[in-house]
Amino acid sequence: EEGIELGPNIQAAGLDAARASLGLVNRLQLDDLQRSRGFWMLGAHLLTVGHHTEALEAFAYAVQFAVRADAEADAKLAMAFGALTELAAGRDGADERLAHALDDLGSVEHGPDFVAQVTTARGVLGL
Repeated sequence: EEGIELGPNIQAAGLDAARASLGLVNRLQLDDLQRSRGFWMLGAHLLTVGHHTEALEAFAYAVQFAVRADAEADAKLAMAFGALTELAAGRDGADERLAHALDDLGSVEHGPDFVAQVTTARGVLGL
C-alpha cells in the first residue's frame, strides 16, 4: 500500500519476532492450526527480506499443518503466499500458479479478504 516503508531495521525486528513466536508455539506444543499460522508468519517475514527458499519451506509447513488442522482457508492462504514467493524468486510459471492459487483462495469463507491480503503484499513487494 502507498506509504508503507519496510526498512531493514523493521524487517529484522519482524523476522526475529516471527522466529520467537514460532519457537513459543513449538515449546508450548500448541495445536496444528497455531503451528500453521506460526510458519505462515515466519514465511511472510522471510519473503520480505528476500530469503525465498526459506520462505517457501515455511509456507510448505504452514500448508501441511493447516491441512492436518482441517483449516482449508489457512492452507489456501499459505499456498497463495508460496506462489507469491515463487514469483518474487523469478521462477518460471509462478504468475500462473499465483493466479490459480488466488482463484482457489477466493472460494473459501472470507476468501476475497484473503485475496486482497495477497494482492496488497504483492504490491508492497513491487511485483
